[in-house]
Amino acid sequence: MQLIPIPYMQLSHSYSVNTKMPQPCHLHFVSWKGDIKAKGEAQIAGMANWPISTTADSYLEYFADRKDKLVYLTADSDNELEEVDPKSIYIIGGLVDHNRCV
Repeated sequence: MQLIPIPYMQLSHSYSVNTKMPQPCHLHFVSWKGDIKAKGEAQIAGMANWPISTTADSYLEYFADRKDKLVYLTADSDNELEEVDPKSIYIIGGLVDHNRCV
């Protein structure tokens, strides 16, 4: 059994849950470069076949022409997302390595 580090498990889980949704969204992995990219592609079996977009650019660079559509989601907000706007771009913040949070 291969153990996958927590951040990559989160990517796998997000992808898996998304594929089971009645209307899955298109996933974009941004800032996908260096060790994150190399380790992610090595740790996640089959990722090369996922229908996702990846880029080394930050989300601000990647979506520069649509900054007015960006919605940054965070668990720290007091606001709750009541409905999803299909024209918005939802940013899920950085991955958490629970081993470092001890």
